[in-house]
Amino acid sequence: MKVIVVLKGARSLIAAPDGRVFINSTGNAGLGTAGAGDTLTGVIAGFLAQAYGTLKTAANALDAVIVALYVSGLAGDLAAEEIGMRTMVASDIREHLGAAICAIDPEGEIP
Repeated sequence: MKVIVVLKGARSLIAAPDGRVFINSTGNAGLGTAGAGDTLTGVIAGFLAQAYGTLKTAANALDAVIVALYVSGLAGDLAAEEIGMRTMVASDIREHLGAAICAIDPEGEIP
């Protein structure tokens, strides 16, 4: 069985099926709010769906999970810059996802 495990925390970890562990460099304490894990789960599911929908058998689930965690954490960082960590709620993370993606690939988001 191939399982990818995400351990959400101060520095979230991703454990790959082959034993490698990746440390996410984005995110902050504000992501410890109620619903943030559900938001992360949705982002991961969305990135996996996009990867398999576009790349089919060439999709890499581990890559999709790593990028989803990074983008979600970056959205949390952008939200914290704007409103602070103490008052952050899950919807603030969701509302900053577009800005996080544009920060990584501004030209890729232009129609």
